[in-house]
Amino acid sequence: MSSLSALSEYYSVKTIKDKADAGRILNHEEKVALFYTTGFLDNEHILLHRILEPCPDYRYKAVARQAKNIHPRPISYLEPGAGNAQRGCPCAGC
Repeated sequence: MSSLSALSEYYSVKTIKDKADAGRILNHEEKVALFYTTGFLDNEHILLHRILEPCPDYRYKAVARQAKNIHPRPISYLEPGAGNAQRGCPCAGC
């Protein structure tokens, strides 16, 4: 198994779900991955709650509050025409 495939498997949603199902505490990166994958699948975040519920540090209100505040575009981008050429943007549209 190559290191890339091992890394890909480690950070899969299924692997994180299996860890939660085993009643283990998820680290920050694992929780963020769940919030930005399953957190957008339904408005009530039912799937997110179901995955996190077996974790010993699960708190319904905390998860609900965090899920409500998920930024819809977690990866920022430079908007064309917003003076980005001054910041070194190579595209012609700026």
